[in-house]
Amino acid sequence: MIAASVMATESFERGFRREYDGVVHCANHILGDALDAEDVAQDVFMRFVGRQIPDGAVLRVTAVRLSLNLLRSRRRRLARELADHRTSLATAAKEGALDPFAIVDASSRRLLVQAALVRLRARDAELLMLR
Repeated sequence: MIAASVMATESFERGFRREYDGVVHCANHILGDALDAEDVAQDVFMRFVGRQIPDGAVLRVTAVRLSLNLLRSRRRRLARELADHRTSLATAAKEGALDPFAIVDASSRRLLVQAALVRLRARDAELLMLR
């Protein structure tokens, strides 16, 4: 049993070394960010830990799907945050609690923060948002 586990680990490592660069390249082509591409590649290979590594085409298709999911997730999060921002501005305007200069100032600061968060890796952005 131990020998089979060692052989599976060695097989996984060989497949990982053989296919890693191609998977990262594929994810980077979609995401345009090397760090995000490496994160996606790690996710791809984590799905196959303890199993036989499939051929490169399956790994690349998995990388494409995970990369597209990451982009969709970020797009949805940004749209949600923008909608929340617009709702808070509308509420403040109805209450008349803020003057126009304060609204513009707060709006520009929020947009700058959102732009900075989009450029960060998803994990880092989540940590900052939780902080």
